[in-house]
Amino acid sequence: MPRTFSARASLCGGVAVLLCLPYLAGCGKRTGVVTGKVTHQGTPLTSGAVVFHGPNGQSDSGNIDAQGNYTVSQAPIGPVKVTVDPGPARLPPPRNTGPRKESKHPGEKEGAPPPPPPRRVVIPEKYKDANQSGLTFTVTGGQQTFDIKVD
Repeated sequence: MPRTFSARASLCGGVAVLLCLPYLAGCGKRTGVVTGKVTHQGTPLTSGAVVFHGPNGQSDSGNIDAQGNYTVSQAPIGPVKVTVDPGPARLPPPRNTGPRKESKHPGEKEGAPPPPPPRRVVIPEKYKDANQSGLTFTVTGGQQTFDIKVD
């Protein structure tokens, strides 16, 4: 009889573990994917990062591409504060006063000046601070879109 009892106990324990697996799988850190475009006075930001600051110190960020698009792939679920940092200032390349020796593109004239660097958009400093930016969003599971206007 003790054998039957131990077999039943093992069977019950195994069933209990199987029933709890779905609950255990959902106990990890929950996140969502948020994409969007960052603009300042109608002009896309061409560099920098967007950061989503969630409760309990959770955060995630995504880089801003040359068209102003960003993706935060593991944004914390729930209400978040959002910050935008356009990144460090880019210095223009040093100017060469002499003629260039070789052309890099077909049809380009020898000695032609290089194209200007992309213009860096300067935004108000408040957008770099989660408590001052005024940008908020509620992240849910799955894919979402949140376009950001910093004026």
